[in-house]
Amino acid sequence: MSACHSLAFYYNRARFRDANIASPPKTIAELDALMDRFTERDAKGGIKSTSFCQPIPDWWLFFWPFLFGGDIYDQVANRATMDSPECISAFQWVSDCAARLGREEGRAFASSFNRSIDSADDPFFNARVAMIMQGPWIANFARTYKPSLDFAVAPLPVDAAVYDPAQPITMIEADVLMIPKGCPHPEEAFEFLLFTQRREVHERLAAEHFKPSGLRSVSPEFVSRHPHPFIKVHNDMMQSPRARVQPRTRTWKEYSDLINGAFDAIWKGDDVGRQLTTVQSRIQSVIDDSAARLRQRRGHA
Repeated sequence: MSACHSLAFYYNRARFRDANIASPPKTIAELDALMDRFTERDAKGGIKSTSFCQPIPDWWLFFWPFLFGGDIYDQVANRATMDSPECISAFQWVSDCAARLGREEGRAFASSFNRSIDSADDPFFNARVAMIMQGPWIANFARTYKPSLDFAVAPLPVDAAVYDPAQPITMIEADVLMIPKGCPHPEEAFEFLLFTQRREVHERLAAEHFKPSGLRSVSPEFVSRHPHPFIKVHNDMMQSPRARVQPRTRTWKEYSDLINGAFDAIWKGDDVGRQLTTVQSRIQSVIDDSAARLRQRRGHA
């Protein structure tokens, strides 16, 4: 592992002060209550700015069931769980938010930023969205493109039924180092891997990337000297027992593509249950076929 990250909730403190909001939302209901506080429209009803928009960015459209205490894959049973009550609640929330913003207006607003995330035109940097789910790198980009941005970071809001401040819900990902088959100098490569996992080396690399540490514990200097002013939030979330990872299945690419398609259909107003049931049926067939092919290959090995 070379670098890792957790997802967190970034909010514009200046906009919060202007709206007389003292603290970030802790639950989905509190987040929903802020929707109209930050939404501004032009004369034709188009959205100029808003509070929070799930497709911005559109990198983790599969993530929302986690905030409702659910999951999307049971690794032990090798089964998708997209038709679970938690998944239905999560995507119903997506649909409800789309309806409040205006399904066409909200989609047009979100799609206008597809190529500008993490650039000078990032909607969070120019106050087009007051809150956003992002990784720690956004603080590094803000330093470059919007050094005057007054932001703070908090754990992600979750459904009130699963709220526990001691166990925030997030997703963690990592860049992985490996020695490829056929490497001409495997012993030297392994020595380099060991070097990267030394505490001082790993922590320096993490700090240079504005990222949390992937180690179970950090040195006292890691947080105090880190260039990200809220890295402790990310680091603490990395240690949460409710931190999630992407489904560990060979079929994840197909699965995520199906979820993305369902998200778009739900945003446009299609029935949540029908969409998720369709995803469940299609991806389970792919999962089962993949498992059967793997068993067959192992049988011939």
